Amino acid sequence: MTSPFRRANAPSPDGSIIQGQNPPPLDARYSYFHRMNLGTITFAGIHTILMAVFILLQLLPTLEAEGDPTRIIIGRVIPIGVGLLITLYDLLYVSVKIINRELTNYGIDFIFFGLLGAIFGYFVGIYLIFKGILVMFIALTDRAVFAWRFQKSFRQVLLDFVNTFAWSLGFIILFLTNPWLQSDVDQQQFLYFYLALGALMVDILLLRWLVNQNRFAQVPLWIGITKLVFGVIACFYHFAGVMLVLEGIVIVNVAIFRRPIRESFDR
Repeated sequence: MTSPFRRANAPSPDGSIIQGQNPPPLDARYSYFHRMNLGTITFAGIHTILMAVFILLQLLPTLEAEGDPTRIIIGRVIPIGVGLLITLYDLLYVSVKIINRELTNYGIDFIFFGLLGAIFGYFVGIYLIFKGILVMFIALTDRAVFAWRFQKSFRQVLLDFVNTFAWSLGFIILFLTNPWLQSDVDQQQFLYFYLALGALMVDILLLRWLVNQNRFAQVPLWIGITKLVFGVIACFYHFAGVMLVLEGIVIVNVAIFRRPIRESFDR
């Protein structure tokens, strides 16, 4: 069935999208957007409160038994902070973007930050992941719902996003799981930590710059392979290079199956 919005944002002759100032009327099929936003925010908030109670109840006896309370408090409070940030991010940013249908990143950023919440906040980001996957599916199958804001293809947005945030996720993982916040860490963990740190430094200082010097469909294959290698190395420490691996896969895929890509939303 053809969406009623498609004519309002037809591609111009050069393939770009003619954007209006306001989103077109929302199809009745997607009237659940408001309820979905309220549901994920509510569940994330309840999840965070229960997590905080559970952590605090476990924290008090632990402080009496351990001799380094500062390290213990920092390690236990981090998930609570992550839960609060994810809830506020959903409330103040994600929900507003969905209602206004300004999904310029196809929901990739929602899934990314949801993964951070799931990893570092006792799965508090799982609700945001669900919402991100749903809106991404809608954006790719019924693109006119969000197309008034689309300017790049999904593959272009994916590469831009991972090129921007691959090192960010890596450094966040290194910071939150660094050996100095843990007890009973062996020398092998320190070795993996420094290997991951070195791999991420090479990416941020050299590989990102090389990617930015080329158009999306013209990034050389060797850069993608190099990112894959350094991403795998960084993954030896708490999967700090997982986004770097994803970026390498995207670049290798584009380089092998290279074809002209228009600066539009129709791919």
